[in-house]
Amino acid sequence: MPKLMTEAPTEPTPLPADPKERRIFHWQGPNDTSRLADVIAEACVTELFSDGGALKRLVAGELVPLNRDSLRDFLAERIAGVKLVNHGASNYQVEIHAFSFAPYTNTNEEPDQRMLVELMKLLAERVVRVPSAPPKLSEQQRQEIRARARSGEPPERIAPSYGVDVATVRELGRP
Repeated sequence: MPKLMTEAPTEPTPLPADPKERRIFHWQGPNDTSRLADVIAEACVTELFSDGGALKRLVAGELVPLNRDSLRDFLAERIAGVKLVNHGASNYQVEIHAFSFAPYTNTNEEPDQRMLVELMKLLAERVVRVPSAPPKLSEQQRQEIRARARSGEPPERIAPSYGVDVATVRELGRP
């Protein structure tokens, strides 16, 4: 059984969730942020969403914006780092820890605060996007769609021109 340990240069980050429920990630250095973002996006696919480029968390049916601190706390419950530590006389132990994302951390050992900010941007690109409100068509656009549909132009070709779905074009094209 791995020993639970928090390693941080300042305040320790608690590990509130059972480590068996967290995704273990082996940090391999400062160029590993993108791989970490991929792992987080996959592990949290039903919890993290992008709303117009802003990272949000689904909580009790509502989308809650994440900032640097709330993302760090969220990740502490879902992602854990792993290290093999020698406690002397060939006494090696696996240590599981939350990433502290502290400023001025040795990024060869774990991600720092700057990388947490980068993670927010990378995650917003990788997670499911919140659907946007359908565009409102002007009366002139509706008339143009009707005319194109009635002339026999396929709805699949018309829809992208107006940013609407094919069903909207079919509905407007009906006599």
